Amino acid sequence: REPLVAFDAIRREADRRGESAVRQDEAERWMRTNLSAAPKGQFDLTRFAKYNPIAGLQVCALNAHNLPHPALSFGVVSLVPPGTLYRSPPQPATGVRFTDDFEPESSLRSPVWKGGAGHLQQVPFDET
Repeated sequence: REPLVAFDAIRREADRRGESAVRQDEAERWMRTNLSAAPKGQFDLTRFAKYNPIAGLQVCALNAHNLPHPALSFGVVSLVPPGTLYRSPPQPATGVRFTDDFEPESSLRSPVWKGGAGHLQQVPFDET
């Protein structure tokens, strides 16, 4: 399928909704109005994926996109910010998993990691 330029996609969606986004400034205004960063509601997953703290969670980092520097990189997965990794020198952090298998065919600015999901057990559940 043909690539769709962002401006064309916005114009097409605005037309579908009966709105106007012909010029660049109209398209930018349409995006700010219709594509807010904050979701409007929460998805209730309890009907089909009720959380079980004994089972825990499976999480992974699959890839990154458009990194600022073309260099070998890895992903860090953690449920809490791993602050000790940002100290100088970095210190070990608990509850942190790293990606361990780099896909050599991927771009250095958009790396792909082949490692599977990590299993985090006994993650406390908070309904709020």
